[in-house]
Amino acid sequence: MRAALLTIVLSATALAADPALPTESDAPLAGPRITGTAAGPTLIERDEYAKVRRLDLRPEEAALDKLGLTSDTLAPARKVIDDRAIALDRVITKHRTLVERLGPAFESGRALEGAALLLELHTHFLAVVGPAPLADKVAEALPEQSRDQYRALVKDYNDAVAKDLAAANPDAKKNKLSAGLAKLGARTQLAIEHFVIELQRSGERIFSEKSAIDTYAEAFLAKMKLPEADEAQVRTIFTEWAVTLNGNEPTKRQLADLLLQIYDTLDESQRRAYFEAVIMSED
Repeated sequence: MRAALLTIVLSATALAADPALPTESDAPLAGPRITGTAAGPTLIERDEYAKVRRLDLRPEEAALDKLGLTSDTLAPARKVIDDRAIALDRVITKHRTLVERLGPAFESGRALEGAALLLELHTHFLAVVGPAPLADKVAEALPEQSRDQYRALVKDYNDAVAKDLAAANPDAKKNKLSAGLAKLGARTQLAIEHFVIELQRSGERIFSEKSAIDTYAEAFLAKMKLPEADEAQVRTIFTEWAVTLNGNEPTKRQLADLLLQIYDTLDESQRRAYFEAVIMSED
């Protein structure tokens, strides 16, 4: 699944990318970069072409660092973002078959099929986190006096990027209808870019955090000697549990939850071997 997710990220990035934007190599003699205005905090930084430099994380998260608030004050807002990340990790893990279909679709040039599957994955994600914009959820977790500034930071960045994308569309200047469609297409591209950022970071979390859990799971399952279908179910439990850790060491309560989940999937004849595996795994 790791290779499939990497292919999705690369291909979806290409799908969302703006081919009209120049690259660094297009202007080797260009002058210094142009940054955002000095009027106040902003997420907007511009390059030598006056195009907005893309963030490597969603603006809803980046904007938190521009508010001048303490870490304790920001903690509820960061929890909203962390909970969303955990939800995406779970969706990717749960729908791994869909993820594995996405890779081959993009690799073989079936971009429309890949885009449809990507939309399906995003739909599963929205079913978990809900349709409300992330910026609204985060803003509600901030002190009231910081909410307008936060929303403005996010909106200004999104508007600036969307304007760049729309302006690069060759049809944008034909007529009012074409200009409107260009703006709509730019917003769609921007939404894809943001989801791709989340996918990439999710893949980094899942595959960096799973290694230790996988080692433990392999040793555990070797002692259990379960039928193939049951073993697959237990592996899924391990994987989904690892996602909930969010990179942290498990607490005793989290370990207990894992063991109880596994116990509930087993029949009576398997539970004796299960208890032996639990005891032996403590060595």
